[in-house]
Order: sequence, then structure tokens, then C-alpha cells
Amino acid sequence: MFGTLRFFLAFLVVAQHLALAYGVGNIAVFGFFILSGYLMTVVTQTVYADALDRYALNRSLRIFPPYLAVLFATIVVLLILPIPIWTPVVRVPETVLEWITNVTTIGLTQDSMGARPLPHAWSLFVELFYYALIPLLARTPRTTLLWFAVSVAYAVLAWDLPFYDRYFSLAAGSLPFSLGAMIFHYGGPTRERRVPVLLGVIVFAVVLASTILVPDDLARSLHLYLGMIVVAYLVFALASRNASGFLNRLDCLLGDLAYPVFLCHWLVGAVVAYAFELPRSVELLTVSLPFVVLASLAIRWLVELPLASVRDRVRHSVASALASGAHPSDGTGRRQHGLAGAQRNMAERLQPGTAARMARTDGA
Repeated sequence: MFGTLRFFLAFLVVAQHLALAYGVGNIAVFGFFILSGYLMTVVTQTVYADALDRYALNRSLRIFPPYLAVLFATIVVLLILPIPIWTPVVRVPETVLEWITNVTTIGLTQDSMGARPLPHAWSLFVELFYYALIPLLARTPRTTLLWFAVSVAYAVLAWDLPFYDRYFSLAAGSLPFSLGAMIFHYGGPTRERRVPVLLGVIVFAVVLASTILVPDDLARSLHLYLGMIVVAYLVFALASRNASGFLNRLDCLLGDLAYPVFLCHWLVGAVVAYAFELPRSVELLTVSLPFVVLASLAIRWLVELPLASVRDRVRHSVASALASGAHPSDGTGRRQHGLAGAQRNMAERLQPGTAARMARTDGA
């Protein structure tokens, strides 16, 4: 049921940006990082354990085509419509460096005053940074525990630093990513878990409500870490749940729409605000949501689905190579008995088909 969780987290980001529900979007972004930390550890320990080049290719195919489509659509709209920008960094890139930064996301940070047509895209740079490091940092339970300990130490030491250092920076992203990896390595076999999901949902709702009702800086920081703990609990609980039938199809659809919703909501909300002369408010959020969903469906159909067959071929080439005992990246046919045994041990910790399902649903 990760698709439903991802969609709800995306909605929280939309709520913060369009309805000024400050704090809930911060929790959601850390929630995305936890989920990514877990999922990327799963696939790099199983499906792509000895095919990291294919892992990098499929991550790129997942992240960049929709991002670039929304980025250039936003630039076109900025050139032709006087939409509200809400923050001075939302403008068309002017220098070569600004173009390179926005196209690649490398160095796209929240504290930069350079042009950022998609101001929330800083989190993609954090995602990609840890996608690259997870195969190393989460390689074994011991390295993961060390990574998590260092991340906790940074969070403690950064408590008195500005909120940027505790949330927006690359170092701040380490804690939620490492927490996701910890769930995989130390959570035990998913098939043996009997954890109540409803309890996590109720506590999460309380934390979100408290975040909105008590918006001061200290409370924002406390809620950020409380929310992170609750999302980690939900990831732990949901990893053992496999939906079927209609619920599975709905969960997959919501999961497919989560990333496009995250990407396009700022542009769609700004256009709706311009068309209806609305300030950022609950009303703007309500009016914008149907258009955000429609735009997300368009991104899914026009950008992501045409590339789905390419991503599937990459995954299937890895699976075929592993099944034959060949090294997936060199085609020489050399046997990988140690690797295969390690992957079987990892797979036994998951529900049947979980690794493959996670690779499909998260586009890995």
C-alpha cells in the first residue's frame, strides 16, 4: 500500500504550498525520503544488487523525463502569463549555470537565490544524492547502522542551527534516508510482521493537526521529527501488506500519480490563482486539486507510460541475467553463486514478489 502513502504525502506538499498549511509539507518530504531509503535499499540489495548501472539508468528514466517536462512547461508559462510567483526565485533561468543547475538538479538548493522555476525541486537533488550513495551506505546492516548513528548525531548537533540545516540541507536528508534503510535491514521478515496500520494513521493525523494548529518554529522542528518517526512506523507496517483486486489497482494508480502531483502542483496552482484571482488559501487548494490530478494524469500518459517499456526491458534484462547465473552488466555468462545466494537470503525477508513489485511501483 505504498502507493496510497506516497499520494497522501504528495497531497501534504500541495497543501503546504497552495493553502499555506506550514509544516505538513516538511513532514511529507522527510516521509518521501524514508520511503525512498527503504525502497532503494530493497532494490539495490535484490533486483539490482550486481547491476548498479541498470539501477542508475532506471532511476534516471524515472526522475528526469517528468521533471524536465514540467520544468520546461513552467518556463513557457512564465514567459507568456503573469502568474503569481510567490517567491522571487521562480523565474526563467538566465545564465548558463542556472540552466545547467535546473536541468540536472545538481546543486539545486533551497538557499540559492538563483532562478528556480520549480522551487520545490531542491528535494530531487537530495533524492538523487542519496540514490547514488545508498548502494554503499546501506550495503550491509553494519554500514547502515553506522550511517544511521552518524545521521542521528548530526540531527542532535544541528538542533540549534537554522531550520535550513535541519531540513533543506544534504546532511539533513541523511537521517530519513538512513532510517528507511534501517527498516529494511533490521525490520525482520515482512511476512512475520503483524503491525496495526490504523494506529499509525491515527497518530499521524494527530501530528499533522498539531503541526497546523501550533505553527511556531520550535513546534515545527518537533513535529518534523515526530512525523518522521510515524512515517517510519507506517513504512514498516505497510511493507507487510499486499492489496489485491480493486484496492491494488487503486493503490498502483495513486502511486503512479504521486510524483507527477508533486512536480506540477506549483505550476497548476499558480495558473489557477491567476485565472481565478485567488490568493494562496484553502479555496485555492480546493479549486486547484482537480486540475493538478488532470495534469498529473497527462504527465503519466504522455511522458511516463511511453518510457515504461524501456524501464521494463532494463529490469527484465537484470532478472534474466540473474536467473541464468550470468553477470547482468557484462554478458560474459560468468556464474555469480555468492551473489545469487545473498539475493535469495534478502528475498526471503520480503513477502513473495515484494522486491519485484516495489521495483515496478517505484519505477526502480
